[in-house]
Amino acid sequence: TGQNNAGDPIAKLYINRLRDTGLPTSGEIPRNYGGAFTFYEMEGVPLMPSGPGGIMAVADVNNDDFQDLVMTGRIGKGREAYATKLYLNNGRGALEEMADAPLKGMQHGMAIFADVDKDSDQDLLMAGYFGNPGGNGAVLYLNNGSGMFVDGTNGAGMRVGGVLANRAVLADVDQDADPDLFMSGFDGKMDAMVFGKNNGAGKFTRADPPVPRLHSDYYDLADVDNDGDQDLLYGGATSMHGGTAMIKLYLNDGQGAFTEDTRSEFAGLYRGEIEFGDVDNDGDQDVAIMGRTGTRQFSGSSAKLYLNDGTGLFTEAEHQFPDYFNNYTTSMYLTFGDVDGDGDNDLLIGGYLLLNDGKGKYYGAYYSGFPQGATAPQQFMDVDGDGDTDIVTSLGSQGSKKAGVFLNNRYTGLFTIVENAPFPKLGFGSLAISDVNGDQHPDVLMTGLDDTYPKTHGENGKPLTKLFISDG
Repeated sequence: TGQNNAGDPIAKLYINRLRDTGLPTSGEIPRNYGGAFTFYEMEGVPLMPSGPGGIMAVADVNNDDFQDLVMTGRIGKGREAYATKLYLNNGRGALEEMADAPLKGMQHGMAIFADVDKDSDQDLLMAGYFGNPGGNGAVLYLNNGSGMFVDGTNGAGMRVGGVLANRAVLADVDQDADPDLFMSGFDGKMDAMVFGKNNGAGKFTRADPPVPRLHSDYYDLADVDNDGDQDLLYGGATSMHGGTAMIKLYLNDGQGAFTEDTRSEFAGLYRGEIEFGDVDNDGDQDVAIMGRTGTRQFSGSSAKLYLNDGTGLFTEAEHQFPDYFNNYTTSMYLTFGDVDGDGDNDLLIGGYLLLNDGKGKYYGAYYSGFPQGATAPQQFMDVDGDGDTDIVTSLGSQGSKKAGVFLNNRYTGLFTIVENAPFPKLGFGSLAISDVNGDQHPDVLMTGLDDTYPKTHGENGKPLTKLFISDG
């Protein structure tokens, strides 16, 4: 309560909550938004700008209990201008490049950490485009436990199937406590998947994949039917131009044999991204999917959220993501994480942050400092060791490349006005808040000069005192 810049008396009530609106344009994005948190860009972090097609992965590679970061991407205009860099975390927000990391430069694909040889450290699988010469392929780096990597590709049987890999996933599908390999790429005719079972020492033996051949395929694994094994969600198109886009679900029998489950109806999306997570806190894996709605150039995009009933039956969520994400011609990276400390999965999608109400309904939490765009890689990680979820991201734009660390400081929310609050307009006002009637709800006492009272002889208004009782 008081007086605005125009000299008018005002009284307003603001409620700290999240607005249920679509995403605004960049010029309308406020810095702080909801959830009692805010992000600050960390200056001086020497991360490489990855350009379009950059990849990030996070893991503790040197066993010091701090999350480290690997980044891949294109750093120049030449055909060989690709780089992969490893940054070690000191736990206080400093990410320092490990200059002697023997990692090949790569763009477009996947970088995945997992302990493939069961020696209790994080090894690194990279599958993508390694420049010229090199082309598409896959490389497995074995960790010695201190963050030093050696190329273990030849001993791992990574070239099975002759596929020029551009996507890969590591997951234990046969429940023998080691990660098995799903890898796909162009085999000379169209995209094909290679499925390799791990012998426990990091060597993969080819097995028949359970899926059809699809162009520009994408996939991820999670236990969707709560039987303790990893199931497969797989999407792609029957041909590059004019083909039919589809998404199929395959359930695992626990031994690595998959059977298609046709109960769920997924929208056919092309060149997509998949992210599993429990969004409605019911103990099962839901899924967010984003991709192109058609196979032809300049097809629109769609971001969909599907809820799981616990048996692997997915239905389209009643509350979907803002329509803003239907305006792109490609998919964006999807990353789940709890940024506001309320115990549910929030979503970072192409640099835009959406907050979860705990029941799977997402609200826009707009932060103008994040690089935003379809090809911007992003990862959640605790950079500064304070127990909350920070963000590392790199802008994927050719024209304006940027890489940065954004520290999460649970600090303040953004407030929105309640238009129908019954307070009078008082100038030179004062207010006090207390529970005056003992009903456990705060009441409001307001005093000031009533601006609506007829003014004579230069008066500023009639003195007024009013008590407002809250109904809770």
